Amino acid sequence: MTENRLPKGPEQLMSEVIGPGWCVSCGACADLCPYIKAVGDRVAVIHPCGLADGNCYSICPRTATDYAALATAGANGNPDPALGGWRRIYHARAADTQVICAGQYGGVVSALAMFLLKNRECDAAVLTGSDGLYPRWKLARSEAEVLAAAGSKYGVCPSLAGVNRALGLAPERLAVVGRPCQVVALRKMQYCSSVINRDKIQLVLGLFCFWGLDYTIYRFLAKEGVNKIIKADVPKDEGLSMETDQGNLKLSQDETRAFIRTGCYSCIDPTSELADLSIGSTEADSSWCALIVRTEAGEALVQRATASGVLQLREPTEGTVDSLRNAALSKKRRVLAAEGTESGHSVNTGYLQLAEEDRRSIMEMADRV
Repeated sequence: MTENRLPKGPEQLMSEVIGPGWCVSCGACADLCPYIKAVGDRVAVIHPCGLADGNCYSICPRTATDYAALATAGANGNPDPALGGWRRIYHARAADTQVICAGQYGGVVSALAMFLLKNRECDAAVLTGSDGLYPRWKLARSEAEVLAAAGSKYGVCPSLAGVNRALGLAPERLAVVGRPCQVVALRKMQYCSSVINRDKIQLVLGLFCFWGLDYTIYRFLAKEGVNKIIKADVPKDEGLSMETDQGNLKLSQDETRAFIRTGCYSCIDPTSELADLSIGSTEADSSWCALIVRTEAGEALVQRATASGVLQLREPTEGTVDSLRNAALSKKRRVLAAEGTESGHSVNTGYLQLAEEDRRSIMEMADRV
């Protein structure tokens, strides 16, 4: 699949995305070449390369993006205006209590990554770990390394820089865990670029994400004396709750919003619609997650992991799918109807190559929520 567009490169990436503040710090352009780097959660073009047309621009999730075409290229399931294409939806959790305790919402992401590595279906998993306080990307090659990175971070991390490093160093088969914007970048990398070894991206595990926190949250915590976040969560209708080395710390919804990255207000995809599997909170039972099976590869992985006793599945409880669909529709409606602002923040919908029929369908469904 190729994009029908004029050639654009790092200069346009800087002027159209990074400069105006639309960058979501996915890391897809970082370390793709020597001229773009990520420091903390900031991505910058550190030296002009003069390239008129570049992969850095093509794969950015905030340049022109046709979700429908990418979903078709990935053979996602039947389209759903609220949740994207899907085949099955389950409640799921890891069978191993150690994985459940180390992970979040049942430890399914960790369990699947460990299963892929143990069975040599992938050589490495690109994850988001932590140095104690700040999130850092991690290339895990063992089950122990996966377990060490378990748990939700909620802060944005340019972890796709790890994908670029891995693809550039050796042709390893990769499983990648990412936020929705990162999933988009990965699919654009696979179908809309000439990135070397992109065929080595084997499985894409997408997380539910309605917003990500800017690194200013960690500087705030450091001033409060926090050196380590043990666990973080976002309870329903509440702000951020953290267990830290300085005890429990809670931020209200308003306090949490102050740290949300600006680019997140323009996101129309809270459930990682283009992933092979999407995983996130059910908001009803923290010991299980909602697992959306989207592609044939994702479905086959779930079947193998379940048959091997790694995953436990059950049908979703009544109202779970409707609740998830309503939450996704509400997020989409806020973006499409913003007409310039959402919660006082600028909103960019210019990157969305969304057919008018699809836009109207989303708005009509959202109005009924």
